[in-house]
Amino acid sequence: MAQEKRILIDAWIRVDGTVLSNYFSAVAIEAPDDEVDVTGFGSRYREIGKGLKDATITGTVFNADGDADSLNDVLWPLSESDDVFLVEVRASDDPVSDENPQWNMMSRLFNFSPISGSVGEASTTDVSFRNAAQAGVTRSS
Repeated sequence: MAQEKRILIDAWIRVDGTVLSNYFSAVAIEAPDDEVDVTGFGSRYREIGKGLKDATITGTVFNADGDADSLNDVLWPLSESDDVFLVEVRASDDPVSDENPQWNMMSRLFNFSPISGSVGEASTTDVSFRNAAQAGVTRSS
């Protein structure tokens, strides 16, 4: 059976309990492993093992005013604190299911630019939510 290709149109992003999907124009979840060289003497090829994992959820966001539950109202305090908060991402705003899993990560936000842009262009900035728990990125369906 051929797999259907997904086009992101209505991705769903919630940060610290507030749905911010309409501020995002891009989102990515990365969970790479460190590559550790475990090659022994006499080998002609390197042997690479998996080391520690990392996890990051990145996105491009449109900056907004400071009204309650706006992007700046939610992200600025998180970037100014050491608080750990939940970031949740789904490819669609449809309910969580096997076809639309939700990805969760306890996170910290280290940098946030509330104003960024050029004359006549939309004010956007890139955000990176970094892993703040042993679980890393988890999947629920």
